[in-house]
Amino acid sequence: MIYCCQTTRFLFSRRGGSLLVGSRLNAVGPALSPHSTSLSFLYRYYTPMSPAEEEEENARVSKLSATQKDDELRKLNRKISLLNMKQGILTGDYYTYKGKFKSLVLEYGAPIFVWYYTVWISGFAMVYGGLQVGQSMGFLDVMELISKVEAYTGYNLDPTLGTLALTLALNELLEPARIPFVIFTAKPVANYFFPPKF
Repeated sequence: MIYCCQTTRFLFSRRGGSLLVGSRLNAVGPALSPHSTSLSFLYRYYTPMSPAEEEEENARVSKLSATQKDDELRKLNRKISLLNMKQGILTGDYYTYKGKFKSLVLEYGAPIFVWYYTVWISGFAMVYGGLQVGQSMGFLDVMELISKVEAYTGYNLDPTLGTLALTLALNELLEPARIPFVIFTAKPVANYFFPPKF
């Protein structure tokens, strides 16, 4: 079987269980040109378009106006969103929190991570503030909790670091509630700051 990687443009031939690296396509000669019909099927391992089809699509897109490009982009985004949903339903991921979060990442990208860590930092700040308020009002003795941890682990903890460690541990306990919250609020937040084109 012959493999072709479009990025590095190397030919790979598997013979007798060993992987042999051939010459670059440009050095092989015109018979193995990327535009050759006999090799166009190789590119379909890595791209849905052959080089000739890609050039044809580029020529078509270059003739479109800005409005036409925007309209076409909206249609493509709508189709991509629908296909991602169908794929999630097919695999069953659409009905799990993990799958929903993955779908959000595919659809929105970096803004989802920004929103997740915004919620995470907010939770950390609220837990830390709650500990400080609880200690100042006598509802909670943070130092006593730290001393218990010291007795259990045998380490002497700095009060400030101990409070931060306790805050971090309590904040991580909120993760089962944080993930659903991020999933259900991510779309409105992302759409507000980054309106989708569909």
